[in-house]
Amino acid sequence: MPYPFCVTPPLVALVTDFGARDSYVAEVHLAIRRVVPSARVLDVAHELPPFDLRPAALVVERTLASLPPGAALAAVVDPGVGSARARIALRVHDRWCVGPDNGLLPVRPGAEVWRLDALSPREGVTTFDGREVFGPAAALLAAGAHPRLLGVRAPRATPSVLPDDAGFESVGAVRYARGVIVALDRYGNAVTSVRLPPGVGFEDAEVVEPEGFAGPLRASYAAAGRGRPVALVGSSGRVELGVSCGESGLRVGEEVLVRCRA
Repeated sequence: MPYPFCVTPPLVALVTDFGARDSYVAEVHLAIRRVVPSARVLDVAHELPPFDLRPAALVVERTLASLPPGAALAAVVDPGVGSARARIALRVHDRWCVGPDNGLLPVRPGAEVWRLDALSPREGVTTFDGREVFGPAAALLAAGAHPRLLGVRAPRATPSVLPDDAGFESVGAVRYARGVIVALDRYGNAVTSVRLPPGVGFEDAEVVEPEGFAGPLRASYAAAGRGRPVALVGSSGRVELGVSCGESGLRVGEEVLVRCRA
């Protein structure tokens, strides 16, 4: 039964590791349209590495920040599908994010989280929560349905696999931010957990570690010269390490140290 809660077409964004060779993405589209025929569906990313939560969580974080208020994002990278892990909806700045309770969603302390217990897969279907639960739930929330129709408040949920920030240490007038590489994008650039402190611009910061990228932050990749290592504040607001028109060669989990001058 459709649920026409609002006049403006609801917007549902999809982030998955389903790829494009199978019918999975189309099946989620159809499930969304069955419950909210007027919904607009935005395919954000479907070629993410299978079962790899960190790069997917970074895409979710970036996309949520750009969605209009009232929109919903269904994120499905779910190695535990069919297990006891919960299905949840998270409210983030008047936007909804729906997916498995496995660290994929940007759960932070004090977040408003709801369990999607009122929605369940059809009998015998245990491997496709994206179609059976997450897509329809996102559509209903984007259409204005109250989350109480879908379940109950969750007292806790799995924190995001992305570190929220770096650790800061002060030595005199200098602050050091220590973080890690959290993901690699398709260009081989390394996205870190480091965000510069308020009031500190890129011109006031420099990388100390990894040694191959030591030096001042730049305004762009091109500023370093083709084939040269470069560090900058990327469009996500996080410090990134890369090679202009090349790959960084770095790995997720490597430590990063940035010096910030006040």
